[in-house]
Amino acid sequence: MVYHGVAILTCYSRSYLGVHYPGDLLVGAFIGFVGASLCYWLFCLVCKYKRKENYKHIYAPILVGGATCLGILIYALVRAML
Repeated sequence: MVYHGVAILTCYSRSYLGVHYPGDLLVGAFIGFVGASLCYWLFCLVCKYKRKENYKHIYAPILVGGATCLGILIYALVRAML
């Protein structure tokens, strides 16, 4: 969970300092998600990994990732209005 905070803080600092536009951050987050999904898929394929189906907190990473993207989008819209 600490890594999500570091990622959000890094995204905010990059946008605040003017190093990247908010759209750059959204595209980077999307590319990172696709790359991680591909790596997981390949891992499951090569290692014949079978995941457990009865996780209690399976939606937590999805909600955190969605909240991060939504926060960046809202920030981008507010910044575009100013």
